[in-house]
Amino acid sequence: MSEDLLHQVSVLIMKDADFRLLSKSKDVYCPFEALGAARTEIRHSNFLSNLITPNAAHGFGDSLLKSFLEALLSQTNAPELLLELHLSDLSNAIVMREWKHIDILIRLPRGPTRQDLVFAVEIKVESGEHGNQLEDYETAVNDEWPSAKAFFFFLTPDHTQSSRQSWVDVPFSTLLEEFERVLLAGEGHLDARRMAESYISMMRRRYLADEQLIDLAVQIWGRHRSALEFLIEHQPNAASVLLQAVLDSDLLEKLSRATQNPECNFTFVFDTNSARHLRLAVKDWDSANGMCTSAGWVASGRMLLLETEFHTGGVHVRWVVGRGPQEHRVAFIDALDPNRQRRVTSDWTRIGTRPLLSRKEMSTVIDEGVDTKVVSKVVDGLVNYAADTGRDFDQALKAAGLL
Repeated sequence: MSEDLLHQVSVLIMKDADFRLLSKSKDVYCPFEALGAARTEIRHSNFLSNLITPNAAHGFGDSLLKSFLEALLSQTNAPELLLELHLSDLSNAIVMREWKHIDILIRLPRGPTRQDLVFAVEIKVESGEHGNQLEDYETAVNDEWPSAKAFFFFLTPDHTQSSRQSWVDVPFSTLLEEFERVLLAGEGHLDARRMAESYISMMRRRYLADEQLIDLAVQIWGRHRSALEFLIEHQPNAASVLLQAVLDSDLLEKLSRATQNPECNFTFVFDTNSARHLRLAVKDWDSANGMCTSAGWVASGRMLLLETEFHTGGVHVRWVVGRGPQEHRVAFIDALDPNRQRRVTSDWTRIGTRPLLSRKEMSTVIDEGVDTKVVSKVVDGLVNYAADTGRDFDQALKAAGLL
């Protein structure tokens, strides 16, 4: 390390107030992490089911249950039901854990103007689906309550797409925002409030983007880019090492062979990458109406990118519609995901998530290092996904009049 770079690293670590604030925000005692519960779905389900049970000893009554249901239903087109439940007394709600292996099942008995309602919620924090579990859960609910109106929700930190069209994908960020609204109103007993706040803080710190911390990070990068690039270059992070290996591979060459033929003819190029994200753009789509109107995401301003995320939970690829003018966001999403069951928000919208490496496979990479076999698996999976979906999306954009 040069003397100048050593000085920059020292200033960053020892004297930068924003860096100390960011470090402090990430160095927080959390009872859930101390008990080893943060990475286990059953612990999340146990805690959440207790919080939303109206007659539990937390003092929230049915407030958190209402916010829980509002977070779920906000991703559907059910405004009348949302309003009805918000104005109703839900103290007679039945909250069940692990009924037929379903993480959380909520049953609202018949009301004056509605049939029985059943809400099945599957929670995935650091694992994925297995077997035909979602289909089995649907069958169990419909067999048990054939005359009820049943809803099925897939709750994950990163808005992972479920395998079943009938399951609505819900990001944890939506739920945490609804819980925070109740906490800001001062409801609940003090100890219960502290536990709920600790849980929310843990989830945001481990799994979700915090805008204030992102702003701090941007400011720190502006002042200490060289020092941070040096630290990142030497960090012991298997996911970022794998990402770099994929970048250094013949990825673009393979993409070119897969997407430039009589069946489809378009060109992928690299867009803005990060320590966790490899982003590709279809150069031929830059002329699409509204394509280069995104803001607060990537330097190119592209609205639609193919994003591959590398993290300890695996490697996942998906198309992402970024932040920007809502009319353009809706136009792209309508064209590419016409059968969606969730409303279009102003945030990032992920379409067609597919795993390239499982958590177990990534654990092997972390333990044993990156080899050519795992790089080839990621590259080949990414190329196949990009070619298949890119061909379909190219036709969809043209059919929608965007190209």
